[in-house]
Amino acid sequence: MSADGSKLAALVTGGPIYISTNSGTTWTTSSTAYVSQVACSVDGSLLVAAGGPIYISTNWGTSWVATSAPNLGWASIACSADAAKMVALSYAGYLGPPSSIYTSTNSGGGWAEAAAPTYTPWRAVSCSADGRQMVAVARGEYVAAAGLIYHSLDYGSTWAVGNLGYHPWTSVCSSADGYTLASAAWDGIWVSTNAGLAWTNFGLSWLYAVASSADGRKLVVASNYGNLYGPAFIYTSTNAGSTWMLTTALSNAVASLCSSADGNRLLAVTDGCGIYTLQTTPTPVLSITPSAGSLLISWIVPSLPFVLQENAELTTPNWTDVTATPILNFTNLHHEVNVPLSSTRRFYRLRSL
Repeated sequence: MSADGSKLAALVTGGPIYISTNSGTTWTTSSTAYVSQVACSVDGSLLVAAGGPIYISTNWGTSWVATSAPNLGWASIACSADAAKMVALSYAGYLGPPSSIYTSTNSGGGWAEAAAPTYTPWRAVSCSADGRQMVAVARGEYVAAAGLIYHSLDYGSTWAVGNLGYHPWTSVCSSADGYTLASAAWDGIWVSTNAGLAWTNFGLSWLYAVASSADGRKLVVASNYGNLYGPAFIYTSTNAGSTWMLTTALSNAVASLCSSADGNRLLAVTDGCGIYTLQTTPTPVLSITPSAGSLLISWIVPSLPFVLQENAELTTPNWTDVTATPILNFTNLHHEVNVPLSSTRRFYRLRSL
């Protein structure tokens, strides 16, 4: 899902990738070979998909090109906000080749194998918006390094085991800055707000998928309750996992979740029961910072359109649109506008369109 939730990519086992450019209202088939994993840049224009080869599309999925990555069975793939940094986990075979982690620092143009444990049953990987901090989890199986969580602070070049112990991990996600992490397992949900140094267990069980907003405050998890074919219960949190609310129940198990940057548009892919979207009303918060003789005004990329306005007084209706075009900050997924300092006071607000 793109940051604003308008661009989507979904896939089915043994089938094609489907692309939506209108928040899931309509879908078109994308021409690519069999793949099992897909990720996209923050604007949705660049996609990376992995099956045997790893494929790249730079035109919203219209066409695909195979990269130089080895032809392996890929368990998970993720990319930075600009899709320059990529990371892919390969499966570990009991009788076949060992598992591995491959990274790219040039949008898939070249790939390098990372220094990572082998014969690890990798399950999922996620990264910060700049791609520097990465987190990967392994399934809880009776093989070496199973059920552990790993961290990288150097764009995936090297990896170190985390301090969370053994659990049957199913999914992991990261905030834009890489400091808030959430990892889901059959036996609960764990959240860290300091890049994995310490973790807190917030209960729940039989979790199969997790996704996060850019700031890490809004989380969504899917509980399949031990049945991979349904039903599923989706829970949301607005305080980094401290409390959870049952949002909906679906008749079939959830295979994957994703979230817009503001956490107000969610998408759930189910096993044989379609794709579901949820849109809640965004309430973006403005931040204002002095910056070299101007003011930097920023807000997290919203899932519904807003316009920045200014006024000399709060009590008058004379709000006017700020003409400067917002610039996307790829490190925190915020829209940013530089406005000149004024000799008189100014007020700023966001108005929904």
